Amino acid sequence: MSLNKLSIVLFILSFSPFYSISQTTISGNDSIVKKQENILVMVMPVEYNFHEKEPIGTIKNKKKTRSDKGMDRIIGFEGVMDHYVELSFKGTYIEAETERSISDDALGIFVPKVIISPVIENLNFVLTGKDLHSYTGKCTMRSSWKIYLVSEKEIPLANITINTSIQRPYGTSDYIIEPLIKEASKQIISIDTLNEFLLRIESEYLSKTKGKAINVGDLIVLNHIEEKDIFKKGVNSVVTINHSEAMGSGIIISADGYIVTNYHVIQDAKNIIVRTNNNSEYIAEVIKINADYDLALLKIKGSSLQALPFGNSDLADIGDDVYAIGTPLSNSLSQSVSKGIISGKRTWNRNKIIQTDVSINSGNSGGALINKSGQIIGITTFKVGYRGYEGLGFCIPSNTIIEMLHLEFTAP
Repeated sequence: MSLNKLSIVLFILSFSPFYSISQTTISGNDSIVKKQENILVMVMPVEYNFHEKEPIGTIKNKKKTRSDKGMDRIIGFEGVMDHYVELSFKGTYIEAETERSISDDALGIFVPKVIISPVIENLNFVLTGKDLHSYTGKCTMRSSWKIYLVSEKEIPLANITINTSIQRPYGTSDYIIEPLIKEASKQIISIDTLNEFLLRIESEYLSKTKGKAINVGDLIVLNHIEEKDIFKKGVNSVVTINHSEAMGSGIIISADGYIVTNYHVIQDAKNIIVRTNNNSEYIAEVIKINADYDLALLKIKGSSLQALPFGNSDLADIGDDVYAIGTPLSNSLSQSVSKGIISGKRTWNRNKIIQTDVSINSGNSGGALINKSGQIIGITTFKVGYRGYEGLGFCIPSNTIIEMLHLEFTAP
């Protein structure tokens, strides 16, 4: 179907009540080309919103409904249509993943924040031929594409109605709906205001995940420090975190016991025990989480604890020496130190990530990545775990930790 004169209305609801309606006219010759930033989107299973006994077309002049024997094998099964939406978005600014492809234990930084939910409202076809391979004729479809945030799956922020029409050629074995939904996906991408809208609602959502500011005490300032003393301070500031579900690491960032770690380290935990390098144990309270960035802030009742200062991760550069401190594999290996370099600075799903070749293993999650000045420049989060692949560890930058946990410090 040509896009020469297609008008689409976006009904946009944001975090405040309904506030704006924008109308976009798509023209193949007159559209304004803007630089588009990629965004990760979850595609929900396609829904068929027409009754099973409702006429949806004719084949050889015989009326057909979805309830007719074998019709799902002709029009297409609901359970696979999201795959064709995903394929249609490939190579565009929408990096689509189907809901079923995202595991329940996926780290928050890899989970899409924006959801697209396609609903087929109406289908009609007039076909001739002996079987699916030879059916030819006109096929039309009206679909509704609802946009949600992952946190509010019941409240659509936009609803886009798309009408598509194709002439089914002889010799194709596609489901009837398959090319229609691919065409609808292309029309969605062609909306020149959509990219900006998706980026904006994602940014607004992520901004809200910061929560209220928390003052974690005095800003720690380090003077010049010898390399051997970095390890001494580091092993006394990095703790082991234990609970019934998992084990990991954490970093003391204040003398009175504030600790940062990964959310996945304390997820589903009931009783969290923090053990320091001198084998002192504390019960930890969860003060704040930001699951979307895999971050958590804990608090233990302590005083005069050894704390590590934050460095500016934006200043960290490829090739810089770094040290990882944590508890890999078991409690018996607590506060292990390994040395490496920063191998790269990546951006995944618009999240900044530090890549390092420093040794990282299970249990290191939540531990410190520090520079040669003894400052935290990252928190170790995950590694590539395929056999034969080594030296691929990844850390959340210190500036992201401070921003997305909304930490504040008292100036000295």
